[in-house]
Amino acid sequence: MTQQPNTASLSFFTDDNFKRVFFTLSAAAVVLLLFIYLKLRSNRASPPLPPGPRGLPLLGNLLSLDPELHTYFTNLAQTHGPILKLQLGNKVGIVITSPSLAREVLKDNDVVFANRDVPVAGRLITYGGYDITWTPYGPEWRMLRKVCVLKMLSNTTLDSVYELRRREVRKTVGYFYSRVGSPVGVGEQMFLTILNVITNMLWGGSVEGEERDKLGSEFRQIISEITELLGKPNVSDFYPGLARFDLQGVGKQMTKLALRFDMMFENLIAQRLKGVSERRDFLQYLLELKEEVDSKTPLTIIQIKALLTDMIVGGSDTSSNTIEFAMAEIMNQPEILKKAQKELEAVIGKDNIVEESDIQKLPYLQAVMKETLRLHPVLPLLVPHCPSESCIVGGYTIPKGSRIFINVWATQRDPSIWENPLKFDPDRFLNDSKWDFSGSDFNYIPFGSGRRICAGIAMAERTVVYSLATLLHSFNWELPHGEKMDLEEKFGIVLKKKIPLVAIPTPRFSDPSLYDTTLLNFFKDNVDLTRVCFTLSAAAVVFLLLIHLKLRGKRASPPLPPGPRGLPLLGNLLSLDPELHSYFRDLAQSQTHGPILKLQLGNKVGIVITSPSLAREVLRENDVVFANRDVPVAGRIATYGGYDIVWTPYGPEWRMLRKVCVLKMLSNTTLDSVYELRRREVRQTVGYCYSRVGSPVNVGEQMFLTILNVITNMLWGGAVEGDERDSLGAEFRQIVSEMTDLLGKPNLSDFYPGLARFDLQGVGKQMTKLALRFDMMFEKLIAQRSSSSLKIRDERDSSGGGQNRDFLQYLLELKEEVDSKTPLTITHVKALLMDMVVGGSDTSSNTIEFAMAEIMNQPEILKRAQQELEAVIGKDNIVEESDIHKLPYLQAVMKETLRLHPVLPLLVPHCPSESCTVGGYTIPKGSRIFINVWATQRDPSIWENPLKFDPERFLNNSKWDFSGSDFNYIPFGSGRRICAGIAMAERMVMYSLATLLHSFNWELPRGEKMDLAEKFGIVLKKKIPLVAIPTPRLLDRSLYE
Repeated sequence: MTQQPNTASLSFFTDDNFKRVFFTLSAAAVVLLLFIYLKLRSNRASPPLPPGPRGLPLLGNLLSLDPELHTYFTNLAQTHGPILKLQLGNKVGIVITSPSLAREVLKDNDVVFANRDVPVAGRLITYGGYDITWTPYGPEWRMLRKVCVLKMLSNTTLDSVYELRRREVRKTVGYFYSRVGSPVGVGEQMFLTILNVITNMLWGGSVEGEERDKLGSEFRQIISEITELLGKPNVSDFYPGLARFDLQGVGKQMTKLALRFDMMFENLIAQRLKGVSERRDFLQYLLELKEEVDSKTPLTIIQIKALLTDMIVGGSDTSSNTIEFAMAEIMNQPEILKKAQKELEAVIGKDNIVEESDIQKLPYLQAVMKETLRLHPVLPLLVPHCPSESCIVGGYTIPKGSRIFINVWATQRDPSIWENPLKFDPDRFLNDSKWDFSGSDFNYIPFGSGRRICAGIAMAERTVVYSLATLLHSFNWELPHGEKMDLEEKFGIVLKKKIPLVAIPTPRFSDPSLYDTTLLNFFKDNVDLTRVCFTLSAAAVVFLLLIHLKLRGKRASPPLPPGPRGLPLLGNLLSLDPELHSYFRDLAQSQTHGPILKLQLGNKVGIVITSPSLAREVLRENDVVFANRDVPVAGRIATYGGYDIVWTPYGPEWRMLRKVCVLKMLSNTTLDSVYELRRREVRQTVGYCYSRVGSPVNVGEQMFLTILNVITNMLWGGAVEGDERDSLGAEFRQIVSEMTDLLGKPNLSDFYPGLARFDLQGVGKQMTKLALRFDMMFEKLIAQRSSSSLKIRDERDSSGGGQNRDFLQYLLELKEEVDSKTPLTITHVKALLMDMVVGGSDTSSNTIEFAMAEIMNQPEILKRAQQELEAVIGKDNIVEESDIHKLPYLQAVMKETLRLHPVLPLLVPHCPSESCTVGGYTIPKGSRIFINVWATQRDPSIWENPLKFDPERFLNNSKWDFSGSDFNYIPFGSGRRICAGIAMAERMVMYSLATLLHSFNWELPRGEKMDLAEKFGIVLKKKIPLVAIPTPRLLDRSLYE
């Protein structure tokens, strides 16, 4: 049976229903297309959110979070890219794993991201988020930041409480010494050390004695729980509507911990408000600041308690964890431990204790700290930021109110940035000043960057390096038998070592008293306490009697200058720093001592002058009294008993030598007559540099050799040329360098003259060996001249000229003048030759090296100097010595070099021939007087921007010259004993510098950075020699022949 069509359904499409349906569908399509169009337009207006893993409805990505968030985020970034989004309940989380994107957040958009997304735990522990960490960006936060950075944690404040840090670190050393041979929890003990430092600074409290282990462990446990709760994912943070239910109990736990601190703070503040304590500590300062009613943004009690919490929680756990990681990494690589301890022995000495002032001289240990913070940053994700408005980062929209994680842990292990990123290698931070804690290089920001950078960097850097240096210098460390080093981390807002470091200390000092336990053991073990008391009482009576007699004797004359206290017999010897110029500067800047100070150096009194007006009193007003020298043993040996112009006592003999040098050997007339010698040697150096075009050249070494050849040619016609130039030049420079090092080295034989015959440091033996090498050469030259002197004189007389008459010949003839009232001896001749060779070569070449380094470090100065040279000399002409007076800018460069890097930073020490008064203080006869020109020429009260190399300051100012008349600028000294070789030095430095800059462009080898660090000695040197690559500038290549 055939089925009939459904006419009812067909009729639907034939009547008015069809038209109605068609119209409805068309309208719906138009609306849909319009919606899609508007959506697309909206998307074009704002970029999308960053990519990220898919989440579940309502929960987002919460269930997939890993407890080790830093590694979890790192793995996600490898899939989704350097910026990714996570849906954390109702919150949007943004993870940044790229230095360039971190720069966009923390620098380019720093105001937008200057706020925090405050977790419930953070709000509870800081009294509602009223601390410096969580307070929103604005006037209140700026006030707290100012209080912390400019007052509580400034370098000045930290310097003033150094003794607190020192005392606690020394106590820790004593504690470790009492546990020698037994396992010790390194992190726990360093936590307690830093906690004691902080609480002492805050209100004068610390944990000591028998409570040290018990309370220290308990306190660390509390802070550890606080930091864990701060870093723990909390449902109350992801669903703010559920916060009141505290589903995970985080709020309840944090409230209990916060109450323990609050009770302590309340008690301390109540005591201070009642006036129970008279201490001037941080708490007292904060309470006084609270009372300043005229403050626009007042400080409240709540904020004070929140700041105290910040200091204790934020300062103790972070620094101790860094020290623990550093110790673990060092112990895991014995070669690093060995290198660190070698550096400490070189700077501190085998049997000296570390002082905080030493840490700036420990570049390798500072590199260890930097490398530790690279591999194990204290805050692996920093403290999360929160944008105050929606903005664009990396081409993606970052919604207002999202939580921003900066994964510094990942970027500081990124193999595209760091070579062998998982290897602990402190060497990567040596000689590279760009890696610091300023947050300016976003490849390395362990303390964050921008407005919310960590406020406690200065405190952390001092505490960590000082503690680390002390632990490594005082003890050797090893793991308990059978244990292996585990470097695994445990994530939290503060990164921790998963398995605490337990190690066994072994003493390194041969002197047990350096562990601060000798006196303690003495009183603990002594059985006859009555005899001890009687002995001490008798000693006290004798001591008071001596003070009484001393005071009676002093009433008639002014006191000695102030100075740091010293030890019996030793005085201040143990506290001397190898970098004497900066050490003396720091002493002078302290409020206790001032611009004239006294040091007891064994049996010698040292007086340090750091003031132009006081230098004037010494070098001009009392110049005859101070015209002598305190001759060191090394100086006496090098100059045949002090018979040269530098060390000879003031009198007829010295005046004769001065006349010979200044009026004969180094006068302008004489120097003009031997210009061709200087020209020839400088042109040979140009030829040498031209032969090395494109290759690195040791600038200081070549200039040393140039000047040495000039001097030896002037003295006796000798020079080092050809194939010997490199080998003999380097050898000769090494000998001269060793001699100047020995001349500037503190020597027991100088401080205890009675011990000089024993030569305990071997300085005399070393100097004798070096002096003998010169003496053999001098003897040979003099013997040759003596045997042929008649022939030479006859030849000169017959030719009617003196072309072959060099300085040695002149001196030997002068020696034969029997009618002289003060005869010149062979010893004088050899001593003068030594002065010229040693004193003339190293000083001038060092000045040229410093000048070249400073010029190369500032391309605009190099450009201006070369423009001046082209204008005066011409593009295709060579420099002549007669041109240098037409080069005012280059002369200013030389003067500025000698201001920042004076050849003799403390001059040659003077010695008063009788006691006298300077600056209202008595200067004893025979004391050693140091004039710290290095410090006065960097004094910000005299010089604008004193640390900046700026030749402009010497242009159009004729008062700054080398005459020694203006005591703000005396690089060559002043008065009777002013340097005799100024004319020679000025010509050689200027002529050589002009020639180098005019003949070549100079650049550092690829990948190198300029290092301007100095190395102290009687002659100031560049710590790292300047090696540079020359490129010819002159078009006519024949000018290099």
